Amino acid sequence: MNKKVTSRTKISIAVSVALGAGLMGAGFAPVALAQQAGDVQRIEVTGTRLPSLSVEGPSPVTVINAQDIRFDGARKTEDLLNNLPQVFADQGGNVSNGATGTATVNLRNLGSDRTLVLVNGRRLPAGSPILYAADLNQIPAPLIQRVEVLTGGASAIYGSDAVAGVVNFIMNDKFEGLQIDLNHSFYQHEQGSPVASIVRARAVGNPSQFTVPNDANDGEINDVSITLGGNFANRRGNATVFFAYKKEEAVSQSNRDYSACALASNAGGFICGGSGTSFPGQFRIGPTFAAPFRTVADAAGNTRAFTNDDVYNYGPLNYYRRPSESYAFNAFAHFDVFSDLRMYTELGFHDNHTVAQIAPSGLFGQFQTVGFDNPLLSADWRTQLGLLAP
Repeated sequence: MNKKVTSRTKISIAVSVALGAGLMGAGFAPVALAQQAGDVQRIEVTGTRLPSLSVEGPSPVTVINAQDIRFDGARKTEDLLNNLPQVFADQGGNVSNGATGTATVNLRNLGSDRTLVLVNGRRLPAGSPILYAADLNQIPAPLIQRVEVLTGGASAIYGSDAVAGVVNFIMNDKFEGLQIDLNHSFYQHEQGSPVASIVRARAVGNPSQFTVPNDANDGEINDVSITLGGNFANRRGNATVFFAYKKEEAVSQSNRDYSACALASNAGGFICGGSGTSFPGQFRIGPTFAAPFRTVADAAGNTRAFTNDDVYNYGPLNYYRRPSESYAFNAFAHFDVFSDLRMYTELGFHDNHTVAQIAPSGLFGQFQTVGFDNPLLSADWRTQLGLLAP
């Protein structure tokens, strides 16, 4: 079964004027605190623009700065966050079965819809009609100045969608110049798993389903991004635009020896298993449906015992990483009219196409009553089913 998931174009526009004394002083970032014995300091939850005097007590905030991001070499925001211990891997390029085409963050495994995602302290909209969590693919990684992750106390400020915590992406609002990033990466895999010998033995007599792959260079990623920005009005304002294109090739389980077959086990150890719900079918006969099971032996309608040689190897068709192609455009501009008055504009365009593929579905748990007068039954099937004419 092939399933194509397409994330539709998302356009988010924010034009606002922030008024009020001290707003700019509040900023978007939490104050780094050094807790001393017996000393409790007031802190601000990441992303908030208004200081809340009722929120006190040290809450740990993890900060990833631009230098850390460049050192890590991550080109995808999801990969950057998944390296953190408080982040549970959620929707992303490595999900195929049940994929939504988005990339989400799931703090403490409490659910991505309970993790609030902010950009410059403002909420990022839902990423998919079927998944209300924000799509991290919308965030331009080269423009990230720092990432703030808060895993406690955020729901008191933001409500139930921040029960797991808050992730706040701070964009570089002082970028000046021209930056062009080119990236090419791939996986180099040398086959050497003990599973290869199991697959090789199983391939005898059935090479179409069971094949030991050769050493692989796959999963190529090619992306290019252009960032152009400049300050104006004596550095009171800045305007930055960002363009990006990225294409990722698929990594399938057929390209790895340890996943070239669906592993099962018996008394002798590990074997290449699979599904008994696909052709030629597995028929469980009788009131208890106990073994031995039967299957089709030939075109004449004869039957034989169902064995492990009849199972369908569904492993190779699945993805370790989905293929995708995306285009992105972002524009950020702001102007500080006064020390406590800022005008800003944020524009975002993101178009991402990806394919989620899993193995063909089988026929599960179908119970049928077969009559003795069924003209499609062969003599052997009548005998196996215990059907006698009246």
